[in-house]
Amino acid sequence: MGEVLRFPGPGAEHDVDEPAWAELHVHSAFSFLQGCAQPHELVDEAVRLGISVLALTDRDGLYAARRLTEAAKEAGIGTVFGAELTLNDPELGSPVVLARGLAGFRQLSAVISAAQLAGRKGAPRYNLAALSEAAAAGQWAVLPGCPAPGADRRNVTAVARRLERLVEVFGPGVHAELVHHHLPEDSVANDAMAVAAHRIGIPVIATGAVHYAAPRQARLAQAVAALRRRETLDHAAGHLMPAPTANLRSYTEMAQWLARYPGVLETTLELGRSLVVDLDQLRPELPGFPTPAGYDEDGWLRYLSERACAARYGERDDPASARAWRQLDHELSVIAQLGMAGYFLIVHDICQFAIGRGIWCQGRGSAASSLVCYVLRITSVDVLQHGGLLFERFLSMERGSPPDIDIDFEAARREEVIQYVFNRYGRRFSAQVANVISYQPKLAVTDAARCLGYPAARIREMTRHLHHEPPGPDADVPADVRELAAQLHTLPRHLGVHSGGMVLTREPIGEFMPVEWATAEGRSVLGGDKDDVADARLIKIDLLGLGILSALHTAADLIHEHYGVQLDLASIPQDDPDVYRMIAAGETVAVFQADSVSSPGVLSASRYATAPSLASSGGSGRWEGRRWRTDGGSVSDVRGRSASTPGASLQCGQRRFKGAEHLTGVVSRPFDRDRPERHGFG
Repeated sequence: MGEVLRFPGPGAEHDVDEPAWAELHVHSAFSFLQGCAQPHELVDEAVRLGISVLALTDRDGLYAARRLTEAAKEAGIGTVFGAELTLNDPELGSPVVLARGLAGFRQLSAVISAAQLAGRKGAPRYNLAALSEAAAAGQWAVLPGCPAPGADRRNVTAVARRLERLVEVFGPGVHAELVHHHLPEDSVANDAMAVAAHRIGIPVIATGAVHYAAPRQARLAQAVAALRRRETLDHAAGHLMPAPTANLRSYTEMAQWLARYPGVLETTLELGRSLVVDLDQLRPELPGFPTPAGYDEDGWLRYLSERACAARYGERDDPASARAWRQLDHELSVIAQLGMAGYFLIVHDICQFAIGRGIWCQGRGSAASSLVCYVLRITSVDVLQHGGLLFERFLSMERGSPPDIDIDFEAARREEVIQYVFNRYGRRFSAQVANVISYQPKLAVTDAARCLGYPAARIREMTRHLHHEPPGPDADVPADVRELAAQLHTLPRHLGVHSGGMVLTREPIGEFMPVEWATAEGRSVLGGDKDDVADARLIKIDLLGLGILSALHTAADLIHEHYGVQLDLASIPQDDPDVYRMIAAGETVAVFQADSVSSPGVLSASRYATAPSLASSGGSGRWEGRRWRTDGGSVSDVRGRSASTPGASLQCGQRRFKGAEHLTGVVSRPFDRDRPERHGFG
């Protein structure tokens, strides 16, 4: 059912003596069910065909811009960035806007952001006046793109009218676009486009209107098009491309069909070369942090840190506190040299908001190696007490990379913190990081079977035992479903929201990466995941929700109510030998960051007996297969999740409690009301 023709494989290799081609209209898989090639696949095929300039023009976003940059950099291909804009105007259709230089990229990104935030998720609303104003700067080239459904491509008058409307909106940067997919009407449609362009006096270029890298992906392209329409392949047949021709092509192939349009080949190449942009030159900055008169960011951070250090360890001239002051001076010197004082002030401000609202929070990961973070109450681990923690794991001149501070907040109240950040810095300068939700085995099989027309009951049978691995050879999955699901696997499907990553910028954040609404109310997200954000040199702050912090806070409140002992994260006793005996025995079920599949075995094998040994030994590393690699980060289990970070394992919660009789201490142990000193209380 839903049979589709099988298409030929790739054509001949590129002849090194022929000129290179510039492809300026390309949809990747990040058009989300409208294209089906990953950026690296497009680059690989472009290299094979001898394409020297490659554009990415996904629908209403710049989702794969950084991925194309990284892939093309290694291949030596020039990159062009644009987007196909859904204007919801039948006469204008969906024009392709290409950026000229970094200024054009920032303008395009900002316009997309404004449209996404003016509309709703998946339905941007563009302001034609704003588009005209942005286009007037002369930083864009505009192509007609895909005409609206039902538009008569062969009517010269209608085509000319559309081009005139585009010129009215976008100005002199508009180019006519010839596209030849070897369909019966293409020759007549291209003739009409060329005549219309000559009539109104605009240049003509040619593109492949590419939706996949090579002809072999045409079947997959039809499948994702059917999925986008929520139809089977059979029902969507009249709306699918009938030929496997929306692929990248070489200079020779393009030159053959453009021979009857003199000058178009040369105009296309010239335009392509003029549009090449290097996104590595785009360098966003953190927002400035407001400081009192007489202080810059470095001075204000030093003032706050020294005041807090004196409160924690004693005055600078106290011999007993000399070690703390030496460490503080060293850290502040590194922070100043890296220009990161503003980052620490922002994180401190966020933590102070939470503390002021009575929201328990704690930084974790390599940030626990910083005395500055400790004295400013960003983390709760005393670096000097746990002497095995090295600041260079967190930040150093040699590494040169920005610090990564993950902060856990009580899960039930994290939204207050997120909205504080949005309100404090404004949505123009702040956004959450997205997750790119890609096809995993179960969903790939489900959607493959659905578009092939299998009934729902049969699909449930196929996927009942599927989870994280593709169907095995004995799985009851038909061959056509298995084949299509394998092609869908790992393709991006839509955007989600990162568990807590937020990005702040000095200039409008939408100029560096488009922002759009998330499904969750009040959340706006960047059009990229954490790797895209890192590649864009945007600095991420992770504001994470942690249920065990809520449990700990509740336990501390009950202890205070019944025993008059006031505890917070920093004062929960960390020297109870019974706790470490339980950890060494692997009795850590329900203890956050120590209850994963592998953690009990790791902990019991290591026989941790003290807080310093647990914190310092659990401060860095990662499982790679069955091997543990130390990397200066946090301990991770076999699934790559954080398993043990300094202090977090020590501040364990309770498994259960029923009033004061069942309160627990640091680990799950019944509270002894007759001997509270056993738990470090009173």
